[in-house]
Amino acid sequence: MPRTTWATDEQEEWLKSHISAFLDAHQKKTLSKDFFPVIVKEFRDKWPPREPTAEEIADASSIEEANKTKRTKYDKVRLLLLLQDRWLRYMLLLADANLVPQPYTQCVL
Repeated sequence: MPRTTWATDEQEEWLKSHISAFLDAHQKKTLSKDFFPVIVKEFRDKWPPREPTAEEIADASSIEEANKTKRTKYDKVRLLLLLQDRWLRYMLLLADANLVPQPYTQCVL
């Protein structure tokens, strides 16, 4: 049975292309400061959230506020999904066990 994932094949390949940066940030203990804010923003820029619905706009004070709220929620959800994804857990296990292949680009998931 194929595994279920939240990411498309294209998104998964894009994420895998950032493994080297992830490992560097993990080693420096700067994942939350340097890696995740950048990767989530780049992901959002490449695959933006849908436009706010009429209901979301009505609930907000303006369309700009509805967009901001939607972006913030989208970023939080993507970050949580990213943190729960298999490749990230796998890379964390490798990094913690000092089993990261050299160079990082040789890592096949």
